[in-house]
Amino acid sequence: MLSTFAAVCFGMVLAAVGFVAVDVSATRALIRDNLRGQAESLARNLSPALGFDDAPAALEDLEDLCDGTHIIRAVVYKIYSNDESEPNEVAFAQYHKDKVNTNFPKIKHNSDDFWGEKSAWAIRPITQNGIDIGSIYLELTLSDVDNRFKRYAGMAFGVAGIGVFVTMIGALWVQSSLTRPLLELSSTAYK
Repeated sequence: MLSTFAAVCFGMVLAAVGFVAVDVSATRALIRDNLRGQAESLARNLSPALGFDDAPAALEDLEDLCDGTHIIRAVVYKIYSNDESEPNEVAFAQYHKDKVNTNFPKIKHNSDDFWGEKSAWAIRPITQNGIDIGSIYLELTLSDVDNRFKRYAGMAFGVAGIGVFVTMIGALWVQSSLTRPLLELSSTAYK
């Protein structure tokens, strides 16, 4: 009986761990796809601002997107090039949610993604007539993912704990209902 109870407990805990792992994986994929989509959409919308060298319009587009989301930093780079030298990307418009200027990374590739401990970021090219004229960098905070993971883990392990408790009560009830007649029979046999 004890081995059955232990197996059920182990199964419930294993199921809770599985549910949490699947949720975290699905949430990460959803956030990554959402961030990529935002970067690609913003890259298409910023093409005219870069083409006309309109930094205030680019900043307005960045602020409109980032204010309602979990984007903590964003920068639009514009490519300046001379015929003789390599193209040089310069920050054209910047957004900081906390209003503190921080250094942005040097962009080596026009399309890149990164998933870190505290944030994720995406870089996408800004093109005009098939020519790269700049790039967009968006950085997203992952604090919501951590909070969601903690909440979901608490719920999953809480349900598993309740399941273990109910299983234990049920096992004791079944055990007593099965062993009571045997105990009565053995006590009658000894008399």
